Amino acid sequence: MDTLDNRQSTLLKRIFVAPVPYNSLTKEEKEICTFLTQLQYVTYQTEQKSRSFSGVFQIYNEITAVSISEKGKMYLINEQLSNEQRRYLKEQIGSLREIADSAQEQAKAAKVQAEIATSKAEKANDKSLSALLKSNKAFIVSVASFFVAFISNLDKMIYCLKMLLSYLNEISQELLHLL
Repeated sequence: MDTLDNRQSTLLKRIFVAPVPYNSLTKEEKEICTFLTQLQYVTYQTEQKSRSFSGVFQIYNEITAVSISEKGKMYLINEQLSNEQRRYLKEQIGSLREIADSAQEQAKAAKVQAEIATSKAEKANDKSLSALLKSNKAFIVSVASFFVAFISNLDKMIYCLKMLLSYLNEISQELLHLL
């Protein structure tokens, strides 16, 4: 299917509404009609006329109007369908762009939330490491204080152990005497 420019298409639409008298066309429109005739989109309506030139009688056809052909009608129908399809596709593309823009905005928001969550996780990890170090420090301090307490009370324990051994010695001596 040939594609017509705006001037050609406009003239074809005008002819589609009603046949156009040939004499009412401008020179440019007549040239367009010649082109449209070659494409078989329009036909010329002719009227048979006769004239006498220097005693010679001649019959000729004079173009009286331009009308649209079936092929021209099909072109206009296809053009209208194409225009409607283009409009529909533009609407669909617009809808898809809106969806894509919305998805992009959601992705940006999700990225920001992920960055916030990552930051919080890093802070929590730092706090966790800090808490682990503090708990290790507290354990070391408690073990050290246990050893300090053990050493500080070691003399008392030795004294008590001596007393216990001395008591056991006395009991064993008495048991030996009894036997």
